Amino acid sequence: MKAITKFVVVVVAGYPTRVALTVAAGLAQIGEFSFIVGTMGLALGLLPEDGFQLIVAGALLSITLNPLLLRTIEPLETRLRGTPALENLLRRRAGALGTLDEGAREGLRLHAIVCGYGRVGRMVGPALERRGFRYVVITQQRDEVDRLRARGIPAIFGDAANQEVMEMAQLQHARLVIVTTSDPNEGRLIVERAHARHPGLDFVVRTHSDTEAARLRALGSKVQVVHGERELGVQMARYALRRFGVSATEAEAIAQGLRGRAVAGSLARRDSGMGGWLVRIWARVGGG
Repeated sequence: MKAITKFVVVVVAGYPTRVALTVAAGLAQIGEFSFIVGTMGLALGLLPEDGFQLIVAGALLSITLNPLLLRTIEPLETRLRGTPALENLLRRRAGALGTLDEGAREGLRLHAIVCGYGRVGRMVGPALERRGFRYVVITQQRDEVDRLRARGIPAIFGDAANQEVMEMAQLQHARLVIVTTSDPNEGRLIVERAHARHPGLDFVVRTHSDTEAARLRALGSKVQVVHGERELGVQMARYALRRFGVSATEAEAIAQGLRGRAVAGSLARRDSGMGGWLVRIWARVGGG
């Protein structure tokens, strides 16, 4: 019941479905206040010992089940996005922040759509702006939308995985979608849905997992994957080489080699499983 209440409160406040589900799942387990009330009831003789043991058992059960509940966020979000009543409520609560006026929409042609405006997005946006390239930001931070619009940058409050939000960002006229969110499930969902509607569109996606990177690359050559930790290691290696007197050209070549070997290694690990074994057998049979 607590989880449902939290979900409703967050949705009514105007936050996206994923945020509401995350809050609800995170707060679904029993809280410390229950132990305080139970202890007081036990001390005052209002609660029998068996009743207090039930509270403890319930706490252990809810704590154990909570990680499983968190794993249901993505499938639940997918199902809830198809609920017209919920989508209408979210659009109403987003208000003017969830839309762009006609003038702003008309100006979006061959532009970039930046999904998320955290630490990474705030580096990408100004780089585009410096060269005069048009872009629109989709973020779930209301304050960020206000700040961007004050600077004359089109910004939309909402979930980039939502089809109507992407349409508002003029996905059909975009040149590139830049996914900077740190949530791998959210990032993959954004790319899969936008790619399904516009397969010829280019994507650059942030990820932190070899598994996610492989799944994203499987969508085609139009999807460029940036592995956060891997790129950090490559840049640190390049800097270290330069400090030891290695030329910029050689340091860059070594860095590219490191990047290529890391990608090849991740693909090899992926193909070493049962699925990869079957693919190789099938290839041999078909080729023979």
